[in-house]
Amino acid sequence: AVLGGNGVHVVSSTWDKVTVYGNAVAPLGAFFHGRIFFVDGVSIRYTAPFQFEVYEESADEGGRVELGAEGGAILALVAVGEKLFAVRERVILEISAFGAAREFSVKTIAYGGGDIQKGSVCAVGESLVFLSSDGVYRFLDGKFVKLLSGLPSRFLESEKVVASTAENKYRLAYTLQSGEEKVLVVDVEDGSAYFSFGLCGVHGGGQTVGMHGETLYRVGFGGELPQGEECYALSKNLDFGESGEKVLRRLSFVGGGNIEVAVRSIRGEKRAILSLKPSAVFEFALKGKEFEMEFHLGKGAFVESLEAEYDLLGGEE
Repeated sequence: AVLGGNGVHVVSSTWDKVTVYGNAVAPLGAFFHGRIFFVDGVSIRYTAPFQFEVYEESADEGGRVELGAEGGAILALVAVGEKLFAVRERVILEISAFGAAREFSVKTIAYGGGDIQKGSVCAVGESLVFLSSDGVYRFLDGKFVKLLSGLPSRFLESEKVVASTAENKYRLAYTLQSGEEKVLVVDVEDGSAYFSFGLCGVHGGGQTVGMHGETLYRVGFGGELPQGEECYALSKNLDFGESGEKVLRRLSFVGGGNIEVAVRSIRGEKRAILSLKPSAVFEFALKGKEFEMEFHLGKGAFVESLEAEYDLLGGEE
């Protein structure tokens, strides 16, 4: 289903598009137990099971759930496993949407964190994950856990964030006032986090696809390179989420094979050729506010993880 300013449309596997609701709606919706749920003002409309053109109110088919105005704007409608959540700025609602429509109900989940940011809500496995004004939260098995706090203020002040997921990680793309794109990646299992470049994707059918600029990418995990091709990666304007002068001291790799590494800043360049068996450490000292990293992977080489260690001049590491 595709939702937007001109209605709700269903696109088939043959790419045929049928409009099932012709009025303007917010681009917020979910497919849950055979029904399309979508936000319409301060209510949630739903269709009959697998009859998406039937949305008028009835006892067992289509209808709406009124949510009222309390709790702020509706930011997201997300299906997580066997649960459906409506997320507002200050309130999270669980919608019981099993069986006949007449049995649908709504309950409020106690949440004591900061205001939730629009665009940040995402289902990651069996967890509901989002960014609030005081950090990144995970909701699982009836409990909220703060995965990350102390984020830079300019990250929280970003006018637009977009959440996605891949390989059980929470990816949050945001745009600085300068127009530069950044991505925060959080492992929802252990709370570890790092910054990446601006590829945001959607996972489904065993594949992850995403857009970066005008190019569509399919992301592979654990795959092999086509014979005769090399793997090349370039990350620019890396500040690790903190402004100011810093000294980059160490890159720690885990993977396999041979990799050529180049690290640059306005202060210079450091290069190395590493053999990952299965790990290797590149130690150096390079000052700068932002860094560029370039990687060339030899045939059969791969990188499972990369950690960067630095000292923030005048502050903590």
